[in-house]
Amino acid sequence: MRSDRLLLLFFLLWSLCSLGDARAQSLQAEAKALLKWRDSLQDAHVLNSSWSFLKSRYGAPCQWDGIQCSSDKTSVVKISLQNKGLRGTLNYFDFAAFPNLAHFDLRGNNLNGSIPDGIGNLSKLTFLDLSVNQFSGSLPVTMANVTQISEFWISDNFIDGELIPSFFTNWRNLTRLVLFGNKLTGNIPLEIGQLEKLTRLDLAHNLFQGPIPSSIGNMSSLTSLNLSVNNLFGRVPSEMGKLSSLVELSLYSNQLTGSMPKALGNLSGLSHMIILQNKLSGEIPSEIGNLMKLTDLDLTDNSFLGSIPPEIGKLKNLVSIKLSFNSLAGPLPTSIGQLSSLVNLIINDNHLTGTIPQTIGELTNLDFLDLDTNSLTGSIPVQIGNLSSLQHLFLGVNLLTGTIPQELWKLSALIELDLASNFLPGLVPPSIGNLSNLYFLNLSNNSLFGTLPPQMSNLTSLGQLFLSANNLFGSLPSIICKGGMPFVFSASNNHFTGSIPESLRNCTSLYKLTLSGNQLSGNISEAFGSYPNLLRIDISNNQLTGELSPSWSGCHSLQRLDFSNNDIIGKIPGSISQLARLGLINISTNYITGEIPRGIGELSFLQYIDMSNNHISGGIPSEIGMLKNLQHLDLSSNKLSGPIPEELGNSTTLIRLKLSNNTLNGKIPSQLGNLAGLSMLLDLSRNVLTGTIPDQLGKLIHLEMLNLSHNKLIGAIPSSLAGMVSLTSVDLSFNSLQGPLPNNAAFLNASVESFIGNLGLCGGVNLRPCMPPKDVIQQKKSQTLEAIVTPVAAVLILLFLVTGTCKICQKTKLRRRNKNRIIVETSQGIDFFSMWNYDGELDYEDIVSAARNFSDDYVIGTGSHGSVYKVELPTGQIVAVKKFNQQGNDTLTDFGFRNEIKALTKVRHRNIVKLYGFCKHPHWSFLVYEYLERGSLANILSSNEEAKGLDWAKRVNIITGVADALSYMHHDHSIPIIHRDISSKNILLYPDFDACVSDFGTARLLNPNSSNWTWCVGTHGYMAP
Repeated sequence: MRSDRLLLLFFLLWSLCSLGDARAQSLQAEAKALLKWRDSLQDAHVLNSSWSFLKSRYGAPCQWDGIQCSSDKTSVVKISLQNKGLRGTLNYFDFAAFPNLAHFDLRGNNLNGSIPDGIGNLSKLTFLDLSVNQFSGSLPVTMANVTQISEFWISDNFIDGELIPSFFTNWRNLTRLVLFGNKLTGNIPLEIGQLEKLTRLDLAHNLFQGPIPSSIGNMSSLTSLNLSVNNLFGRVPSEMGKLSSLVELSLYSNQLTGSMPKALGNLSGLSHMIILQNKLSGEIPSEIGNLMKLTDLDLTDNSFLGSIPPEIGKLKNLVSIKLSFNSLAGPLPTSIGQLSSLVNLIINDNHLTGTIPQTIGELTNLDFLDLDTNSLTGSIPVQIGNLSSLQHLFLGVNLLTGTIPQELWKLSALIELDLASNFLPGLVPPSIGNLSNLYFLNLSNNSLFGTLPPQMSNLTSLGQLFLSANNLFGSLPSIICKGGMPFVFSASNNHFTGSIPESLRNCTSLYKLTLSGNQLSGNISEAFGSYPNLLRIDISNNQLTGELSPSWSGCHSLQRLDFSNNDIIGKIPGSISQLARLGLINISTNYITGEIPRGIGELSFLQYIDMSNNHISGGIPSEIGMLKNLQHLDLSSNKLSGPIPEELGNSTTLIRLKLSNNTLNGKIPSQLGNLAGLSMLLDLSRNVLTGTIPDQLGKLIHLEMLNLSHNKLIGAIPSSLAGMVSLTSVDLSFNSLQGPLPNNAAFLNASVESFIGNLGLCGGVNLRPCMPPKDVIQQKKSQTLEAIVTPVAAVLILLFLVTGTCKICQKTKLRRRNKNRIIVETSQGIDFFSMWNYDGELDYEDIVSAARNFSDDYVIGTGSHGSVYKVELPTGQIVAVKKFNQQGNDTLTDFGFRNEIKALTKVRHRNIVKLYGFCKHPHWSFLVYEYLERGSLANILSSNEEAKGLDWAKRVNIITGVADALSYMHHDHSIPIIHRDISSKNILLYPDFDACVSDFGTARLLNPNSSNWTWCVGTHGYMAP
């Protein structure tokens, strides 16, 4: 009996030892798996000292850094290695070795590669955080097996692919899902609505598309929903109104359309509603007044209409209201004064009318007030002086009248003050000196008059000062630029007199300076110093004297220099070649002498050179041909001599070239025919040029104005000039040209004055007819005799052949008309189809077929009159097709269609979209354009990632392109064209970010011989005030 008991005791002890040994072996296996993974990492020195069997009891890893074992020390349950600087992959991590792992945190390392399928073996995992790494590829399907998961974080990686529905059918315990900042695509699965325990859903900054699933309304526990910065479209589902626990709602930067659901007013616990940068329309529902806990409301950059609901005054907890860039109209509700907690009130760029309510003075906590760019009238209320906490006040671009209230100048906390572009009269008072914290002050484009008070010297923090376009006179402020920070000063188009203040000479932080259009005097050599940070300076249209100092070469950041229309003398310093970033130089209409420095060819950013109306002598430097970005060159009205350098033909980006009124000699270089971009003007008039007009000028197919008058050119006008299809104005007067005019409308229809002084020219409407040569007359006589004796039989045979041919042609025409339908008579009238620049094989059906009957899959943009499609033609060329809505007898749409054809068939300019053809048809009417792959400027600006890549150089290039297009339409086209709808949506971009103006549906062609008037049209928020 006793021996049996001893045997039993021995067996139990043996079993316990065996079990302990098995557990120890399991832990040792997990430790070995960890060490194997550590050894695969490229930078794991932080783990080397801790992860060692020397620091383990029985080989267990429970004491290792970032490792936690179960309470009975039998297995690893937690791995937490966030922000350890680990580099490598998870390819050597044996997930199967950790059957009890519940918490896995690798946040904030440099791990990369894909997530292995083996992660699906972690059946007991409840917490997973792989955020802020460099993981890529799609989420493995096996992750659906991790059914116990409660929190999943993988933000800020490069994960792509789609989310599969089985994730959401299996992850029923999930409370937090954060996939922010990846490259996930596809639709958000409808099954996501099954995550009823989810409290936070963050899918922002991905590439999701399609609608927001209505099933999202089933997630009753949700407190935070962020779907921002994706490509979601469609309506905001009204089912969101069921999310009774929701506190934060963020849907910004998508393509959502339709009205805001009234059901959102049921979200009584909501504190943040951020839906900016979408395409929502309609009125802001009055139900928004039910959101009593709302603190932050941002509906910026949508298309909301109507007035701001007065119910907004009920939201006593509101801290910030942002409704900018919409089409809101009507007055600002007086109930806004009830929002005593309000800190930010930003409603700029709308259509608000009426006066600023006096109740705004009750917002004593207000820090930021922006009502800029509206249609507000009346005076600025004196109650605004109660806003003692106000730091930012923007009331510019309105219709405000009356003097600026004295109470405003008492707001000593102000940092930014913008009252520009109103109708504010009166003096700038001495009390402006109270604003000692002011950094930004803009009073430009008003009716202010008088002198500036000396108290402006108290504005020691001032960094940006704008006083342009007023009636101010007297001296400029004597003491400015005292803060040492980058300083911007603009006082153009006033009546300031006297010299440049000495404080500007010593202002080494000067960033931008514009003093044009005054009566300033003094010596510029003494008035200015060295400005290493200066970007642009414009002191044009003054009475300044002195010379161009070599010290300007110290302005290494200078991009624009305009000293035109002054009394400056001396030579252009050779050190100008050190201004490596210079893009514009205008020193026209001065008294500058000497030669153009050859170093100018080193300024590779130069786009605009104007040295006209001076006394510059010598030759034109051939180095100018090295300027690959040059668009405008004007050296006219100087004393230049010698030949025109052939190297000018290398400046292929030139749009305008004017060398007139000099003493240039020699032949016109044939290389000028290489200036393929030359479109506005080629003016070589009033020189001493000899020889013939080179044939190569016929390659200038975009040129509109040609002036070679008052030279000594001889010979015939080359017939190749007939190829200058864009030419609208020509002047070849006072030369010695002879022979017929080219077969070109600009030549044939030109006035007599365009050819006066050339005795040998003939042809056209206004010159004598050209006589045929003598040998041609003799040949005609012999042909007449031969015609008389022609047998009658031949005539009969001819008639027989003609009759047969006519019958064949009739059948051929019938087949061709049925195929091409170029002009088709229908029961609804005549329909037109026209294409050019193609081989004649393209027809209406080809385009409709290529667009799959205008399927929505090809839509790349929509507008009020129709949609734009990306279409690949049978020829392989990609074009943009603008299809107009067909809504019965839609006069407005039909007007836009015909008006766009009328405008674009008359223009040829590199910065204006090219029209290839059009079709007017009872079923579909469309226009065919050049396709620009970068799309519109609006699309780029609406994407944070693309907008960041739009640096200043690209922005300047875009603005320059738009300005060139407008200048061409307004001033250089034979019939002035007013676009009337310049907005970011109508500015398209080439791959090199050259701008192209589009959408001429509202354009107006002006009659230069009579007055013109027009309705107010255009895109809200972009129309001129």
